Amino acid sequence: MPRSYESFISLVKSSSAEEFESVVERLIKCYHPSLREGNKKRLSRLFLYVLRYFDDCSHTASATDKISCCASSLYMLYKFDIEYSTRCMRALIRDLNRSHQKKPHAMFSFRVIAMLRLVAQLYPVTDIFHPVCTPMFFLAVQFLNDTHVTSVKDMARLLFLASILVDYISESKRYVPEMIAFMRGFLLTSVKNEEDERAPVCNFPVSLPHRHMLLINENCSGPNLTLTKIDLSCVFDEDATSFEDSDLNKALVLHCAFGLLSKLLQIYSVFPHSFTAIFAPVMDIIKRMPQDRYPQWLRSDIDIVQASYGGEIKKHSSFKQLQRPKQTKNMLEFLEPRTEDEGGSKITKLSKDSEKGTNAKKRLMHMYKKEMRGAMKELRKDNRFLASEKRQRVAVRDQERKEKVKELMSSLQQQQGDYNKMRAGRL
Repeated sequence: MPRSYESFISLVKSSSAEEFESVVERLIKCYHPSLREGNKKRLSRLFLYVLRYFDDCSHTASATDKISCCASSLYMLYKFDIEYSTRCMRALIRDLNRSHQKKPHAMFSFRVIAMLRLVAQLYPVTDIFHPVCTPMFFLAVQFLNDTHVTSVKDMARLLFLASILVDYISESKRYVPEMIAFMRGFLLTSVKNEEDERAPVCNFPVSLPHRHMLLINENCSGPNLTLTKIDLSCVFDEDATSFEDSDLNKALVLHCAFGLLSKLLQIYSVFPHSFTAIFAPVMDIIKRMPQDRYPQWLRSDIDIVQASYGGEIKKHSSFKQLQRPKQTKNMLEFLEPRTEDEGGSKITKLSKDSEKGTNAKKRLMHMYKKEMRGAMKELRKDNRFLASEKRQRVAVRDQERKEKVKELMSSLQQQQGDYNKMRAGRL
């Protein structure tokens, strides 16, 4: 067992990805906790070494084979001491957070992507709260919300980060408003937007030409542009020319965005009341896209997204968004008395109808009060009668009980006297 990280590096430095995994497996078998006391601490230290090696390899996207082997090795090691492995993972997340707080708007490296994948591989991401998954999830959301975009390569990086976050919420159906805001701002850069149109988040550019970053100006509808996969190493390469701002790369990035949007439509279809409010602004932007310039495979992606959205809208068409009911304004009623002109002066005359209405109301109130007083009087009489009846029944029961007690006492006295006589005769 290597006693330091340097000795561990010297042990696995010359080995390939497959050999690295076999080395870790042999160390686990040789130092299994069931063989000797203290092996658990040694394997915990080995977990820390492998995690550091994983972090060193994750700075570049070219070492994906070693990163995957390290992830599988960490999966085998973390079960021996889950508490210690959790502390190590949280320490690494804190380190990522500190680096992000120093430069909150800087573009992240492949280290964040690798860490997200590792957390999803080791721990359950469907829990409402987890000491490792929850901090990592919210840290990734911060990266998605704060990172400034300056090129198509940055768009591809953020899109790849968003796709991993979608995997986090695919089962829990957790609503992430930053994700929807990112998709809206992302698609807004692919249309001719005006100066007053701004993205919901502040990481997208507002000045030209970056405001139209994903807008395809030339006609790409011919068969020249073929659908290919985006090379991950090119996207996360620090060289600015590794992923140029060409129409092909723009189309490929939009293709990935529509695939991600289809997943979001499927995930959030469980919210029938808010589905339209969530995706309506995004679909309005899609309608403004210059689809006549897009290649056939990109137009088919747009058709799939629109068909999926339309199907969900038809399914939930019976639901209506709640609105405050409109109150009708009642006109003021002018209660002006009738007047007649007699000799230049106006004499007010109350109508007989109003007098009749007032008298009838007073008469009804008088009758109501009279009936109320009579009813209260009758209720009091009934209460007095019931109380007297109750007292009489109680008195009768008391008298009967007293007579029975008197009879019992006389019988007992007679028996006591007879007993005393019998006892005296014997003596």
